[in-house]
Amino acid sequence: MKIAIFGDSFSGETAQSREKPEQQNSWVRLLRENYDITNYSQSGTALANSYLEFIQNHTDFETIIFFVTNVHRCAVYSLPRGHVHYESSYIGLQTQYTNLEFEENIKQNLKKLKYVTRIDPLRDTVDEEWNAVNLLNYYAMVSHVKLLRPDVKLVHAFATFTNRNMMSISHLDVKSCRSSIPPYRFLQYSDYYETADRVHHMSKQQNVEVAEYMHLWLKGKLDFNDTLGNNVEKYYTKSKTLEIAGLALR
Repeated sequence: MKIAIFGDSFSGETAQSREKPEQQNSWVRLLRENYDITNYSQSGTALANSYLEFIQNHTDFETIIFFVTNVHRCAVYSLPRGHVHYESSYIGLQTQYTNLEFEENIKQNLKKLKYVTRIDPLRDTVDEEWNAVNLLNYYAMVSHVKLLRPDVKLVHAFATFTNRNMMSISHLDVKSCRSSIPPYRFLQYSDYYETADRVHHMSKQQNVEVAEYMHLWLKGKLDFNDTLGNNVEKYYTKSKTLEIAGLALR
């Protein structure tokens, strides 16, 4: 089975990083032991980048795993004659959307859009509400991926549109390690930095578990998304210490 993976740092590798000992923890590397995998994921990139790679390469593969990244990210592309194309992302209040599925949230918000004017996003400053027009871009890209590949295995990286996302695994260790921190400090994920041992924002054991559930998903025995969100504590191991988690306080 030839598999292509598209996404961000929850699946991203580089040629250099594959040679590093800590990258042996990667769920992608573990899955590659049993499958022919080509990984187009790149850390820190926008959805537009994953979509572009998908459009150019998906026909060469039997199976597609596609991670929908953080919708706040932007991409800038160079065009002939020195022109620049700016692909921005939706900026909005994430908290009110976390219990809705991606497509339903997009459809509901598209109803609120109203054309205002043409803007140059590289030069003009606009109200936050205007940026909601970028929902059209995200709905179009994700819908097109699903149209071209109805069998695509779609996973959300962040909690913008659904609580079934990869960050729900990452946050497990923050919650479990709080007991070792003075009680007057209520820490968030941003209060930590990730050590070299933490790959794809997860502990070594969590990477092993992701690889196993991905394997079961590919075999049709489990939906990987069912291991995320409200079910995450059932499927993934909480790290008992920051060192095991691959985290350190800033």
